[in-house]
Amino acid sequence: MKTGILFFTLLTSLFHKLTAQSPTQTVRGSVFELGTGNKIETAEICCTCDGLMRTVFTDSNGYFRLENVPVGRQSFVIIKAGFLDRTINNMDVSAGKELVLQIAMEEKAEQLKEAKITIQKNPREKPLNVMATVSARQFNVEETQRYAAAVNDPARMAMGFAGVTAPDDGNNLIVIRGNSPNGLIWRMEGMDIPNPNHFSNVGTSGGGITILSAQLLSNSDFFTGAFPAEYGNGLSGVFDLKLRKGNNEKKEHTIQFGLLGLDVASEGPAGKKGGSYLVNYRYSTLSMISALGIELGDAVTKFQDLSYHVNLPVNKKLTVSFFGFTGLSNQFAASIKDSTVWLTREDKQYDWRFMANSIFNGAKANIHISPRHNLEIKTGLGITQNGYSESKLNSEYSLQTNYKEKYNQYRGTFSAESNFKPNSKHLFRSGILLNYWRFNLQKQALNNQNILRSFLDADGNTSTAQIYSQWQYRLNSKFTMNSGIHALALMLNKTWSVEPRFGMKYQLGKNKWLSAGVGVHGQMQPLGTYFYKNEQGVYINKNLKLSKAFHYITGYDQLIGKNWHIKSELYYQQLKNLPGSPETGNTYCSINSLDGFYTDTLVSRAKGRNYGAEITIEKFFTNSTYLLLTGSLSDSKYTDAHGNQFNTRFNVGHTLSLLAGKEWNFKKNRLGINIKTMWIGGLHDMPIDVEASEKFQKTVRDLKKTYQWKNPDYFRIDTKISYKINHKKHSSTWSLDIQNATNRKNVWGTFFNTKTKAIEKITQTPLIPILAYKLEF
Repeated sequence: MKTGILFFTLLTSLFHKLTAQSPTQTVRGSVFELGTGNKIETAEICCTCDGLMRTVFTDSNGYFRLENVPVGRQSFVIIKAGFLDRTINNMDVSAGKELVLQIAMEEKAEQLKEAKITIQKNPREKPLNVMATVSARQFNVEETQRYAAAVNDPARMAMGFAGVTAPDDGNNLIVIRGNSPNGLIWRMEGMDIPNPNHFSNVGTSGGGITILSAQLLSNSDFFTGAFPAEYGNGLSGVFDLKLRKGNNEKKEHTIQFGLLGLDVASEGPAGKKGGSYLVNYRYSTLSMISALGIELGDAVTKFQDLSYHVNLPVNKKLTVSFFGFTGLSNQFAASIKDSTVWLTREDKQYDWRFMANSIFNGAKANIHISPRHNLEIKTGLGITQNGYSESKLNSEYSLQTNYKEKYNQYRGTFSAESNFKPNSKHLFRSGILLNYWRFNLQKQALNNQNILRSFLDADGNTSTAQIYSQWQYRLNSKFTMNSGIHALALMLNKTWSVEPRFGMKYQLGKNKWLSAGVGVHGQMQPLGTYFYKNEQGVYINKNLKLSKAFHYITGYDQLIGKNWHIKSELYYQQLKNLPGSPETGNTYCSINSLDGFYTDTLVSRAKGRNYGAEITIEKFFTNSTYLLLTGSLSDSKYTDAHGNQFNTRFNVGHTLSLLAGKEWNFKKNRLGINIKTMWIGGLHDMPIDVEASEKFQKTVRDLKKTYQWKNPDYFRIDTKISYKINHKKHSSTWSLDIQNATNRKNVWGTFFNTKTKAIEKITQTPLIPILAYKLEF
């Protein structure tokens, strides 16, 4: 009996010791110079955890390693003589994966004389691109993954930033400062890429959900205006995506499954010189969400994607990497051969199919010519395939095709960029970007005589050339100036644009900054716009000019204490050479476009004007809480080809967004609760002409009242709750995102119901719960 009691006591004591031991993890990475990418040796990395200071130094290759770091939120300080100190706060050290950090340090402008002002802007908000001065923000993947209802989608994560609005719940289109979402530039590792979204229509920059998993992304940059000279062929903003390197020492894996489907990622070492691979695959049918009784339509919906990044150092001077993605998505809806059903469900008279594929594969060589000079050479191939067909059952239950489109676009890309930094005050960056398109574009629709007619039929090729040069001058620790010039040429019709850019930043006090930026930005039209063919078979739009936008921005930035940040910007934009309709009474302008190719005659005579004020109030993630409050007041107008001024579709007037969250730690586990609230002015639309709609038995808009109808204000609350469990060798996370938690019926638009002969509202997505489980090991 006593032996049994003793054994039980020893077993209980041992179990208590084992469970009391907190799991630990390795934290490692590299330190490099911002702007040139050169590795920094003998940099000191400090971490205080469990009351103990742990310190290591980078080796000759810029690498460091910290062993046995307790799991949980940890902060790191990086110090190197001649460089500004870096602080990285509240990084998530997890039992399931090593934390691998890529740390950029900025060289001091004054080397001989120490600057008196040493406090700098928190690097979590400061953009990675040193040439950025205004309207730019670092997109921190670790932080934005906490945002409610973002579902690991970079575009949806950015919708809480100042100046950004979303026109549609079911789409991740990004509207920036009243501009068409088509003005956004997507880049990956410095290369132009096809639209990286599933279910994307042709001629658009968004889609239903991203192709790129957050498992693949590293911290990136997001621009909303006056972006540096290295970016071209875009009017509104830039999403400059950077990819995370895989673990080059051990294999690690992630499996996530939930209502959106299956997500699997794997990473590990590659080659014999410290290389790595990272690959991610996802598959979904959205059928599980429909099984919950949530109305997402009757269409059968499927998507899958594969993305990857392989990084291979060759020697100290050369590193080669390969990266890319493949996204395949399709939808199908079948008609019902029962005319009695058509009385209440007109859509059941139609068969339709939709497909959207987006593919990109790229390669990059990073060459360190000298400690002050590096060169990047990149090449890639992008493919986009879009198709839609619609057929209608007649009274004899035979299908008649009434609409068909098929768009195939292939784009080869080559770019080269040189970064030369002769000293701490000067940085020169120059480059060239060449794009070659091969395309086949077809669109057929019923004309007024109910005959299927070809509106678009183009098979050919074209190319663009872009060159740029930039100079950064740092007078001292307070004043930085960035200047540059960009040139864009479209070989299709021999049009070109020369675009000067300028930005400056001045430090007013130890934690206050004043900034300003101006720039000219040009953009070609979506390819299909040039190839509309009139009834005489003439490509009437082939000589459209490049659209242009002139950006003027001033900003004020201030740190309040160590954890709060306030930023405000005033902006004014002028747009010209916008495609507009020359037809009398037609007020069309491309600034209002969401997607598609406009198939009618256009001239480059329309104009636009946007102005507004924005404010950001942010509490960085400290003491287990964060807050991001953004707001804007704005006005957006356009002038059609006849000189008449109207509201743009996206003239919402005001936006207010709040993102906040709190974490609670339970020894090695963590509970997180997050909320996102958005209040946005309604979109504008053409009012419905009831009399004409009744006459023609379809929705007819009153074009004489251009964008005079305004939807009710948009309001939505999203929530997210997550619970992370750290085991000894792996971690698991349960999460529940609830989109539109109050089930508010936000209005998307209106239509004329031919059965009730009344105008009815089209509402956006209802409450959608997204449950997921993630395992990291």
